[in-house]
Amino acid sequence: MSLRADIAGQPWPAQSRAWSSTDALLYALGVGAGSDERFDELPFVTENSVGRPQRVLPSFVVTLASLGLDPRLGGFDLSQVLHAGMEIELRGALPPEGAVEAETVAEAVLDKGRDALVVVRTTLCEPATGAPLAVARSTSLVVGGGGFGGERGPAPARWQLPAGDPDVSVRMETRPEQALLYRLSGDRNPLHSDPVAAERAGFARPILHGLCTFGVAARALLHSCAGGDPDRFGRMSVRFTAPVFPGQELLVNAWKTDAGILFQARAGDRVVLDRGAFALRTS
Repeated sequence: MSLRADIAGQPWPAQSRAWSSTDALLYALGVGAGSDERFDELPFVTENSVGRPQRVLPSFVVTLASLGLDPRLGGFDLSQVLHAGMEIELRGALPPEGAVEAETVAEAVLDKGRDALVVVRTTLCEPATGAPLAVARSTSLVVGGGGFGGERGPAPARWQLPAGDPDVSVRMETRPEQALLYRLSGDRNPLHSDPVAAERAGFARPILHGLCTFGVAARALLHSCAGGDPDRFGRMSVRFTAPVFPGQELLVNAWKTDAGILFQARAGDRVVLDRGAFALRTS
């Protein structure tokens, strides 16, 4: 297994990405939209409701960005690659259908001793003007990929779980077939659907996609902190700390602090999304 640390900072060829109304609807269903009577989500899961034009969940941007590790980074066993962190930032709501130019760069390839961290940033731009519409930043842990003598990188930004009860506490259900539906948005890794593949990876059964868990938490924050309005959704970042099994309930707790909205998500007694930060769009 070898990683090419020298490729950090070099842009990859831009790629055109297009999506349809159906793509946005399917993604919304894949992260559980329309299943909770507390939220008005009909605009996210239908395109022909009377007086309810279709809208797009902000976290849909993850399906348009290059979030996997590219062959340009070298050869490694993909079974040893774990999604460690995710951040998205939007400049406004996405339309129900459209196209973007995806500009991708490996921001950093960091040597953490035994393992390595790879940070990939994709900027989604309006094709005609080049104006940025959204940015997605993904951090992957390559188990056993370290030890190549590269930089360790800076210490993580300070994040501390606020004291006291959360200002927002939202329970979000996932369904037993959630991963089977979410995989239709592009991630066909059998770890999330095939019991044999899951057992080989050390799990009793297939696990939910990390980005599906991310999308479920994003729905909770959209409705509880942004009034359900995608135009108000600014930025969201998390660390992935434990897997979720389809059918498990998520508890999303959020605190409104001087530093912004901080959040954490649990499945049972385990923290599955940690060091969460959420910000409303201000302009």
